[in-house]
Amino acid sequence: MRESVGENPAASTETLTILMCDADPQVRSSVAKNRATPAKILAALATDADWWVRSSVAENPAAPVQALADLMHDDRRGVVSSVARNSATPAEMLAILGRTHARSIVAGNDATPPGVLAAIAREYLQEYPVLRRILATNSATPPEVLATLARNANSQVRHCVTTNLATPAETLAMLARDTEAEVREGALHHPNTLLEDLAPQAS
Repeated sequence: MRESVGENPAASTETLTILMCDADPQVRSSVAKNRATPAKILAALATDADWWVRSSVAENPAAPVQALADLMHDDRRGVVSSVARNSATPAEMLAILGRTHARSIVAGNDATPPGVLAAIAREYLQEYPVLRRILATNSATPPEVLATLARNANSQVRHCVTTNLATPAETLAMLARDTEAEVREGALHHPNTLLEDLAPQAS
């Protein structure tokens, strides 16, 4: 019951202030997740003794920037990962997190700037193959990175590129002639695929 109150966006500041001190960490976590929770309360919960409460703050788009800056250095990886996942985390923080164990989460965050995604691809794509599929599906991934991924030897990576709504027509034209049927089908049904690019394919 108290948890549902804590996550209720209509809960009063007075109620949230009481619940932030609740003995049950799940109740405090519900307050930390609530986007309507005042910044002052979120800042206080960012120093909570239980890491999952801090993690809830870290993932809340309403969290104060200073709280996120502190939490990105938390000793629990789960908390740092939540900062990397937050759509409101500032670009400069995402750039730093992109060079840490949280790089795959930064790579999957649609709010990550294209320049940061390009840097992750440039520095880690060969060493960490898992990043290929993640970057291939992120709508913020730069066109040049998608073009590189479209030439990857792994057909699953190439197929992921065809599921990305940001994939440009020229890349899709190439994938429409892929050796794998699944990749070709994905490219052919993509909304950015141009009919004139398919003409040679049909003849």
